[in-house]
Amino acid sequence: MSLQTLNHFCVDQYIDYELQAKEYLKRIDEHLLKSFLNNLPKAKKVILNRLVESFIREDVLHFRSKSYEIKRIGNVFIVNDSDFTNDWEKVGRLLEKIQIQEGKTYLFIHLKEDVFIFIPFKSKHAFYRYQLSEDMLFIDQNEEVITDCVQFFDCLFTYLPSIHQERENWENVLNELMNGSVNLALSYTFFERKKGTLSEADYMKTPILKSLFFEQLCIEGHHLHPGTKTKMGMKVEDVIQYSPELKGEVSIRFVAVKKEFLDFNNIDGKDPNEFLFERLPILRNEFNQLCKENYMIIPIHPWQYDHILFDLYKKEIDEGIIIPLPQVSLKANATTSFRTVIPKNHDLFLKLAVHSQMTSTKRSVSIQTAMNGPNVSKLIQKVMEREKDLQRFFIPIHETYGIAFRSEDPIKSRNLTAMIREGINQYIEQNEIPIVASSFNSPSYTSDKLLLEDLFDQYCQSEGINKVDGVSRFIKDYCRITIPGYLTLMVKYGIGLEGHLQNSIVVFESGKPKKILFRDWGGARIYKPRVDSQGLDLNVYPNSITVTNEFIEMFNKVHYTVFQSHIGEVIRIISSYVNIGEKSCWKIVKQQCEDLIHSLNCYEKIKEHDRNYLFAKTVDHKSLTKMRLNEGLSGYVYVKVPNPLH
Repeated sequence: MSLQTLNHFCVDQYIDYELQAKEYLKRIDEHLLKSFLNNLPKAKKVILNRLVESFIREDVLHFRSKSYEIKRIGNVFIVNDSDFTNDWEKVGRLLEKIQIQEGKTYLFIHLKEDVFIFIPFKSKHAFYRYQLSEDMLFIDQNEEVITDCVQFFDCLFTYLPSIHQERENWENVLNELMNGSVNLALSYTFFERKKGTLSEADYMKTPILKSLFFEQLCIEGHHLHPGTKTKMGMKVEDVIQYSPELKGEVSIRFVAVKKEFLDFNNIDGKDPNEFLFERLPILRNEFNQLCKENYMIIPIHPWQYDHILFDLYKKEIDEGIIIPLPQVSLKANATTSFRTVIPKNHDLFLKLAVHSQMTSTKRSVSIQTAMNGPNVSKLIQKVMEREKDLQRFFIPIHETYGIAFRSEDPIKSRNLTAMIREGINQYIEQNEIPIVASSFNSPSYTSDKLLLEDLFDQYCQSEGINKVDGVSRFIKDYCRITIPGYLTLMVKYGIGLEGHLQNSIVVFESGKPKKILFRDWGGARIYKPRVDSQGLDLNVYPNSITVTNEFIEMFNKVHYTVFQSHIGEVIRIISSYVNIGEKSCWKIVKQQCEDLIHSLNCYEKIKEHDRNYLFAKTVDHKSLTKMRLNEGLSGYVYVKVPNPLH
């Protein structure tokens, strides 16, 4: 069987999008087109590897539980499974035909009879995380390299009949992955051009510009999700214009909406228009008359204005409930999260709805998220007033304003929504550099290393230590600014923050992590019994999922985002760079957790309860790919993985 002849899935959306990218780049810049064509095979392979890594980690189709690890030492093969003898004859014949390099480890996935997928990997990390290397092979009568997700899906569809009934959904996911492959190639292409012409002077004048520089250094995107660069429904020119890692330039548009059709909230209790005008003074003169006529102003993303507003809200526009305001726009820059932008010359963040699927979700904003933001900010303010020691290095970036269209149609209520998050200038000193942690795994703009590797080198140089000794010191310093805040809020107050990389701005000086700014309350899970026990209250909008009576919902939110996604990635990058095992790093993390929980002023019974979960033998790992392949499943889907804190 030849992979080139398989055609089980319709990928017309992807093919059209790739052609669109080539034609657009040819029109604007032949050099960009050439670079894009060179980067496209690499981008396809990176997305393929990320997909297969997630299959292994989440055990999709038993990719982990029914596979074998094989390593060659001399003429001896070492296998990780005692039951392997049952399949040795088949695999032995296979090993005679292919080159098994000495010292490298391979994963064999047995699809059917003499049909295998053969996956070389360079390292394994906590939570069943594999890092693939080199080419993945499909082997039946022949040996062929799997070059992209289309060929991979075709292999599975041919030999695994169980997925046939899910064909339509798999086809949708495949188009998303290949869309992301094109966008990742664009990301590499624009980074190459930017790196060749970069001047730091324009970015390093103020803290917000320093922060913006690293917000837009999101070359690889989400480090676990195979849909990291997916942007469905957008034209290539829109992706290039608005994506932070490409041009990242946004002209915010505005609409006026009759007050009685809106819900709104802000941290000061002021009139919403006045609150907005104080922070964006340019709007006051433009819209003052409209506001006197009982309308309120809502900022809107330009893509949303051009592609969603006039179709989705045609009835409301015809009736004068919503008035588009084309006469004014406000220049801004996109941040890592795409829909969150920084208006030029302003120290604040605007979060705007965008009805396009990115990773697994359409990036609109729920009315609950918009309304709850200021109230959660007030709750966190009260907690931080009590926890004086945390204030030096664990700093919330508060959500101060939310406004949303009220409608029985959830699509309408989610797609005309805006939020304001305070800026960061007040928290950053002159020699400090605020870096969003999601850029850690991006290539550095000054070297051929990853950004975090560059920072680690700076750290070792400023501390006067070698890299091997520097690992434990760096991990200790990093955990000192992360673990106390996230665990104190969880164990003592029942506030489970979504502390993943994108929500964390880590402040460095000479490579040393000094403090962390944490943001975005939309994904938080707040355990009501603990909040109540501290004499605190939180008013939330009806049908909010933010508040829960289930401890495990709060715990999983913290463990997955803080320990698995965030600290796990820091340890993976640093330990791989220095080529040492992760075990000593996780011992440091565990000791810091132990010390922090021991020091907390709360009931011993609560502390013991949380220790049992935190240090359990296995923990829940959020199955991003499994959820995407099984759209009918409700809520989060988890798989059990070994816990390095056990």
